[in-house]
Amino acid sequence: MSMRLLHCVELVVLLSVYAKPEETPSFDTPAVNVTCQAGETAILPCRINSLGGRQVVWQNPQRTAILHNERRLWDDPRFSSHRPYIKDWNLSIMLVRPTDEGIYTCSISTTPPLTKVIRLYVQVPPKIIDSLSSRNMIVREGQTVILICNVTGAPYPEVKWYKWITLKQKDEAINGFRGEMLVIHNISRNCDAMYQCEASNAVGQVVRDISVKVEFAPEVRLPNKRIGQQVGKNTVLECIVTAYPHGSTFWMYKGREIQRSSQHHLEIYDEGHNTVTLSLRIYELSATDFGRYTCVAKNKIEMIEMDMELYEYRPYIHPNERRPISEIGGSKTQGSIKPSEVTYQPGKPRPDLSPSDQGGTRPQEPRDVDRNNLGTPRNPPYRVVSTTMRNDIPPIPGQVKVHNHSYRTTASVQLSIAFVTIAILALQVLGTV
Repeated sequence: MSMRLLHCVELVVLLSVYAKPEETPSFDTPAVNVTCQAGETAILPCRINSLGGRQVVWQNPQRTAILHNERRLWDDPRFSSHRPYIKDWNLSIMLVRPTDEGIYTCSISTTPPLTKVIRLYVQVPPKIIDSLSSRNMIVREGQTVILICNVTGAPYPEVKWYKWITLKQKDEAINGFRGEMLVIHNISRNCDAMYQCEASNAVGQVVRDISVKVEFAPEVRLPNKRIGQQVGKNTVLECIVTAYPHGSTFWMYKGREIQRSSQHHLEIYDEGHNTVTLSLRIYELSATDFGRYTCVAKNKIEMIEMDMELYEYRPYIHPNERRPISEIGGSKTQGSIKPSEVTYQPGKPRPDLSPSDQGGTRPQEPRDVDRNNLGTPRNPPYRVVSTTMRNDIPPIPGQVKVHNHSYRTTASVQLSIAFVTIAILALQVLGTV
């Protein structure tokens, strides 16, 4: 018995001498941060050296144990143990949510416990909340407009505002405006456009277009406020109207709206930028068509009227523009032509006048004077330029009477030229003095 006891003591002594001491466990990697996008799978690393028979426990940000070794303690199938190697005790989270973000701990059951901290960041793409953001709107000119673009995302998105110039080109970001709200004070028709808010972060970006329409009273502009035309000709009246919304635009004459007819043709041209041109074409003008025309433009805000005048244009006929005899009756009516209706042409014989055709005055024919020879007309001999049909006045000496009509001779004309010559010479002498 004593011998057996002795052998046991020797065995214990030998084991205590030759047995290796147990190693202290340690983490193979330091504390790390893990970033993952929402909806993906996040792997939180925990690599342990010399674990031995000790236990591994994972805790979530709420300090609740979710894993014990490889056994799940939390009723969420998204959490599980991920061990590609023997030393790995990783935590796997599938379909990561923003609420999963926080500090997780991997602990070893030592005295005191060893703990490794892993921080999980969940990135969320930017999103514009439709129910809390502005929609397309119509406002009245002069009001204050507030555009809202309510966004979410992680990291929190930066919001910029743009104004579209055309459907394919947008302006640079509106300076000084960052954030979810854009305020436009005293809005005008020039602010009528498509606005865009752009939310972006490290994950991505999203945009939203907001149409702003500005209502304003009509503005009427007439390219010509007075226009003249001859009887029997055609003419066009134009009226340019800028308004939003466009109501009705029409022409009025003598208190009545002009309708399309065989004499009146109405047409509207869209000029863009809330501007239209109303064109009124009038065919074969008569005396009753001349007067004041009114362009009327109205919408739900106001009615505007502007008048223009259409007058009869009578072209000026210079005395040198002579009409041929055929235009005033020709040879068939020469016996009834009055002197006042006859137009003489230089170098052509004067038409015969009957003694009974008396009265009226012919226009004077201008003389073409040669300034180098002021005393002599350029086209002698001088012809009759005017006459007064009076039978009760006897002819003045020095004049010639033809067909009971008196005419001036060249003597009176030469006398007038002499006076003009003297006056010019006197002015030249005074100028040299």
